[in-house]
Amino acid sequence: MRLLISIFLSALFSTSIYVGSASANKIWVSTWTNSDGSESTTESVFYSEFKRNGQLGHYGWSNGRFMGYYIDAGRGFEGKWVQDKSGKKCKYSVDGSFYHGHVWFYTDDGRNFEGEWGYCDDDPSLIWRGAR
Repeated sequence: MRLLISIFLSALFSTSIYVGSASANKIWVSTWTNSDGSESTTESVFYSEFKRNGQLGHYGWSNGRFMGYYIDAGRGFEGKWVQDKSGKKCKYSVDGSFYHGHVWFYTDDGRNFEGEWGYCDDDPSLIWRGAR
């Protein structure tokens, strides 16, 4: 996954992962495929601005959080998922946890997103979808 140098947040487009006023969060119902083929469903929330630790969102699984960047006028997100526990422990920590990996999301219509995730430094290959 490529590193992005610039961060471009946009509330101008209706087809984005994050769209809205500066104080509003965008809530999605999301489902991801686990490495064993099962699925997990939870609420995912994207913030209009970074939290102090660089967090741009969270999800309801083991203190799950998103750290990364919005891309393509807010239609996508690239970064890391981070949890307190998961199925694979990584060699180094991110935001105080050894349980993390790469993730990306993209939406064309602002109502549904598609993405992929992976453990640690693995290339994302497991499906993560959301709708609102």
